[in-house]
Amino acid sequence: MSTTTTVQPDFCRRQWARLRPRLPYRELAGHDDVRAVAAVPLPDGRTLLATGGDDRRVRLWDPTTGDPYGDPLRHRGKVTALAALPVPDGRVLLAVAAGRSVRLWDPGTGSAVGALLAGHADTVTAVGAVPLPDGTTLLATGGAAKDPTVRLWNPLDGSLVRELTGHRDGMSALLPWSTSDGRTLLVSVSRGWHGSMRWWDPATGGCLAEVGAVTHVATVPLPDGRSLLAAEGGGRVVDGRWHTVLRLHSPDTGQVHRELFDGPDNDAHALTALPLPDGRTLLAAATGRSVRLWDPATGERAGEFTAHRHLVMALTTVPAPDGRALLVSGAGQPTVRLWDLSDGVPQPSDDPAHPVAAMVFLPRPDGSVLLASAGERTGVHLWDADTGAPAGRLADGAGAVGTLAAVPLPDGRTLLAVGDEADHSVRLHDPTTGLLVARFTGHTVPVRSVATVPLPNGGTLVATGSPRDRDRDPVRLWDPLTGTQVGAPLHAAVGPVAALPMPDGRTLLAAPDQDGALRLWDPVARAVDGRALDARPEAGLVLVPVPSPDGRALLAGHSYWSVRLWDADARMPLGPALVERKLSVLALAALPGPDGSAMVVTGAVDGTVRFQDAGSGALRHLLPADEEPVLALAAHDGRLAVGRADGIAVYALSAPDGPTVSPPNGPVQENWKE
Repeated sequence: MSTTTTVQPDFCRRQWARLRPRLPYRELAGHDDVRAVAAVPLPDGRTLLATGGDDRRVRLWDPTTGDPYGDPLRHRGKVTALAALPVPDGRVLLAVAAGRSVRLWDPGTGSAVGALLAGHADTVTAVGAVPLPDGTTLLATGGAAKDPTVRLWNPLDGSLVRELTGHRDGMSALLPWSTSDGRTLLVSVSRGWHGSMRWWDPATGGCLAEVGAVTHVATVPLPDGRSLLAAEGGGRVVDGRWHTVLRLHSPDTGQVHRELFDGPDNDAHALTALPLPDGRTLLAAATGRSVRLWDPATGERAGEFTAHRHLVMALTTVPAPDGRALLVSGAGQPTVRLWDLSDGVPQPSDDPAHPVAAMVFLPRPDGSVLLASAGERTGVHLWDADTGAPAGRLADGAGAVGTLAAVPLPDGRTLLAVGDEADHSVRLHDPTTGLLVARFTGHTVPVRSVATVPLPNGGTLVATGSPRDRDRDPVRLWDPLTGTQVGAPLHAAVGPVAALPMPDGRTLLAAPDQDGALRLWDPVARAVDGRALDARPEAGLVLVPVPSPDGRALLAGHSYWSVRLWDADARMPLGPALVERKLSVLALAALPGPDGSAMVVTGAVDGTVRFQDAGSGALRHLLPADEEPVLALAAHDGRLAVGRADGIAVYALSAPDGPTVSPPNGPVQENWKE
């Protein structure tokens, strides 16, 4: 297929949107994946920001201006940990872990200090400064899983002072802790199946206490002058899903002072304390691509915002000259971002418009159209497709939803099919009344695709399928009015399913077989119809029928890395891939273009939405990259709904002349909030 770009700037305009407000940030670019960040005070009172990553470099920055400070500090291995290390002459050195060794640097001059600290038998994954009562400071280093020891070094001469053993998993954090009786202890944290938090006396090497199931830790001051240790690790099962718990520990005894209950599948990858101008200190936790904020004094959630497009791997805070504290986040992409939260913390939102993981348009008998959306924990909500006004919520269940689909009936009604991730059922609702009409039960894994099949006798069947990599649960057929399964499962058909109208008037089902070949199935005869469309299709996570102006039966399918088309009537692939090995595709839709041509629409992890001609592969239109990945697409009657973690945006294709529709919210860069 041709890859000629014929982008039409007025091809689509946004009708309405319900998007979460964005926070301003400053972006520091130049790294590969960022693994470590640290604040480094200078003797003149300024504080630099140090960042390190997989590019084997440490970069120093002026956090006030965002400008680089000096040349990058080069290492032989990937940078895995950073720590500021005060020394008796008043300087603060920067300890950099790279590979199995640690190098000390003078950040003011950019020169290495002393010999390389080597001796660990595995990658050094944590470093920390340990001040002693006599005014000296030791450097603590911790190794990965093959060498889960903690070593204490004299940074002045590079000598090994002591080795601490007892952990059974690799280190994730090392930090000093001042006890109520004036002693300074070392807190070490290991992560993994045997992850734990230990308190050590650095003077004797004795282990004073241990707490299990801990993977990350941070010191959090309270308004009354006390400080607690915030630790992530462990949790509990709720409704069949693992919920992470953040715990605040008493520093002297290790006893749990308070639990901060987090949501499902939200393990924290980094923790830090965030001072606010009002005197409070919040706990910031990196969970996935977001940063969640907690008030440790009350145990209440204080806010949340999406920080990066990829996994947030590191957090810290740096002071600004005017007294503000800037939050620093580093992610699995070449960026570091600085966030100014002094003007307000993003409050937890109960807006049901976000996040969005599944959507579908629902035409009603009176000619109006609803848009149904569902997210991780938002339940199923209905919206007026023309205005975006809320139109109701389904009361049955508020858990995770795997799919949404429209089920048109012969009497003119359209039901809403909801795939329940918890019990693997599919619920059918009347979207006008919200009432439950039927429930399909029998699948052994979550249902991710639903297709409606009109029958020659005027009836309707509903086909349901699960991801092919999930135990090969077979496709099943159902009567939507009674909720009963029609016949035995199609054991030869597994994975995603789509209903495909054929030129001869029949509607066939497209689904992979047990060997992975993409085939068509006759739902009435319950048998394979003709030869396979593709013996080993790489694209097969989602299947979508494509409207064709010439009456051909076209089918589109996508995997994470590929989007392909098939001519179902000819039983063959249609040209090379539309998208291949360039970006991770998360959502797929098809719709007729304004000129009657068939178009395939893809949403990607980089936030772009691409409209491509199904015949030529030409790019017809591009919605530019956004901060949020596109998680869901839905098309109907000249409209396209785009679902992301921050909400919904609905676009009209070739909208008539009228008021200009504002562009999508874009990232705010290089400027702070006034």
